[in-house]
Amino acid sequence: MQNLKLAIHCYQTQYQIATIDYLDQFRDTAVYLNRKRFELSTNKTMDSGDSDLFLLVSGEQVHGCFFLSKGGIFHFHSDAKLLNAEVCEEVFDIVAAQTNPIKALFGPWDACDILHRQMIYNGIWQKFSYKSREVCFLLQTLPSFPESTRSDSIKILRPEDLDSFMRLRGKYFDELGMVPWQSDFEIQHDYLQRSRQSGVWGFFKDQDLVACNFLRPCGDSQFLIEGLFVDSEFRNQGIAKSLLMKQISWLKENDVDSVSLYTGSENHAAQNLFVDLGFVATREFAVIIS
Repeated sequence: MQNLKLAIHCYQTQYQIATIDYLDQFRDTAVYLNRKRFELSTNKTMDSGDSDLFLLVSGEQVHGCFFLSKGGIFHFHSDAKLLNAEVCEEVFDIVAAQTNPIKALFGPWDACDILHRQMIYNGIWQKFSYKSREVCFLLQTLPSFPESTRSDSIKILRPEDLDSFMRLRGKYFDELGMVPWQSDFEIQHDYLQRSRQSGVWGFFKDQDLVACNFLRPCGDSQFLIEGLFVDSEFRNQGIAKSLLMKQISWLKENDVDSVSLYTGSENHAAQNLFVDLGFVATREFAVIIS
């Protein structure tokens, strides 16, 4: 594989089946790479302003894909063994030609670690503020949980909950010691879109929002749970577990087949919680913020 001759092409319908076959190998990966996201037959579900989807191909076989979102998030997926200096430079040339600057890099850990070092070496990034090795977890058979006494504290957030969400989100970034890669306007716009589709959930205590996360469809009968955060003052009280159990029960009622989520490789408390709920660790990927 290391000597494979690769070419990079903008997505074309002739690669539709090969691309679907490639992505289907990673349906357990909680990192934006799925058939629903790309809708390969038309390539029209990507957000307006996103760059085209590019493919790493050899002959008619697809070995990777990447694109740059309108928010500046560089999504990359390929086997790290394919990333020699020549391939990296060609990828960078394509991404650099897009109108959006690269603010973050998401994808498989080994491949993104190589890309990140090459970006620093090539001067594309002068520095970075955050780099995390994340572990994906998959729940293939959704269990039935008994109704929790805390269910009344959990609700699907609506547009009118925006201020509470922004306050809690601010605490999240403060704790990480990083500046959000999105502007307040972009965060609010994303929240309002998701909240209209039952995509933002929260746990309230004395009418204050103390925990939240996102639910996002990422394939046929498959959902991603992301962005789980509990206010530091309310941790170790079973809030995260109650919130996840309520969401999994709701997804089961809505005929969802599988759920994936992710957390930092050093966050053993969260990993133990996920395993306790029936999740199985699958792959590792990178979240790197400039």
